[in-house]
Amino acid sequence: FGLVILFTLIAFIYTNVIINESKKKTDEVVKIVTPSVTSLESFHSILQRSQILITKWYHVQSPNDDPFKKELRELIKYEYPGLKKGIDSLSVNWTPDEKEQIKNIFSFTDNLFEKYQKDIMSQINSFSAYDDASITFPVQLSLEEADEELKVIYNGLTSLINSEKNNADIVTHQMFTSFNFLMQFVKYLGICLVIGGVLIAFFTIRTIVKPVQKLKNVLQDMSFGVLPKTRIKYKNPECKKAVFHRT
Repeated sequence: FGLVILFTLIAFIYTNVIINESKKKTDEVVKIVTPSVTSLESFHSILQRSQILITKWYHVQSPNDDPFKKELRELIKYEYPGLKKGIDSLSVNWTPDEKEQIKNIFSFTDNLFEKYQKDIMSQINSFSAYDDASITFPVQLSLEEADEELKVIYNGLTSLINSEKNNADIVTHQMFTSFNFLMQFVKYLGICLVIGGVLIAFFTIRTIVKPVQKLKNVLQDMSFGVLPKTRIKYKNPECKKAVFHRT
């Protein structure tokens, strides 16, 4: 019975440990890894939109208050800084390498958006500017340079997104592995407890219940004057106690 209690206690402690570890991993996935992947993918989307809008700015002759130009200004002034702030808060829990990666990506992006504003948006600021080759030609060169810079940013960002997705897969795999092991552990421990319980019951019946029952029958016969024909041998203290109590 002591072993049964010990195994039950071990099962309880181990189950509690696994559940707490799984809870931590779940919190890590829900609060850190998944939001990180989502934010980085949103960052990738912002870069794509900015590339489309700045290209349109160069090729489509339009007034400064055109909706797509307003969209690009708001993207650079509001959307990007807000997303950058959110990613900075999430990156606190990243590895040092990942922190360095996102730091470099932000640096490249800051320079890119500064190029957009200084070399393209501020230069093509009127209808007459679209017709001035002395303006459009340098702007075209700046746009090509910006595209090359974007390729570098895309590569770094894609690598970081894949890294975060891989982290999510690893944590999720660890969590499911822990649960599967716990299920196997509880199943086999339950089988052992059942077998142990049966063996304990069998041992109890064999060493205590049967001898005591036999002594009881003999004592009942003696009360009617029937003496046992053979000497009863017993080794169990419980049997001795039963005889002593009866006599």
